Amino acid sequence: NLTGQAACVQCPAGEFQPERGQTSCDLCAAGGYCEVTDDCGGGFTPCLAGSYNEKTGSSSPDACQQCPVGTSSPIAGAVSSETCASCRAGTFG
Repeated sequence: NLTGQAACVQCPAGEFQPERGQTSCDLCAAGGYCEVTDDCGGGFTPCLAGSYNEKTGSSSPDACQQCPVGTSSPIAGAVSSETCASCRAGTFG
């Protein structure tokens, strides 16, 4: 029963809630992580370009895996290593 709350409950690490007035938190999506935060954005942070996270419920930037050597990805919030493409001729990574 959530009636009569004196204060709102913060989402735990690995969960987030971007909308106002909700009664629960959602499991953090793949492609990023959810640290405990009181930011207005709800707590989801996408992995940076050049990395990806295939798992849901992650609570740390350590969950973002780097693209393998010789590949790169311009996509922030990637959910798969398939976004990591081989560097073209004349480049390296």
